[in-house]
Amino acid sequence: MLTIHDCVFLYSATGIKRRILKWLLLDMPVRRCRLITTISEATKKDILRFTGCPPEKVVVIPDPVADTIRYIPAPFRSPER
Repeated sequence: MLTIHDCVFLYSATGIKRRILKWLLLDMPVRRCRLITTISEATKKDILRFTGCPPEKVVVIPDPVADTIRYIPAPFRSPER
């Protein structure tokens, strides 16, 4: 089993570096595993697009986050003293 959290490295790298990273971090591991888990549908789509593996091989398991955890913007300090 393999867990892939994202494929950001493929969007930020170019040229030979991208090809090597894709081969080492995506193509070879995906080819060798029977099951791949990921945390979002977007990442699943990236994995399927970049590797061409069968969709039934990739399962989305969202990260659990408690309902009590919410985004609260922090107040910024005023430039006035």
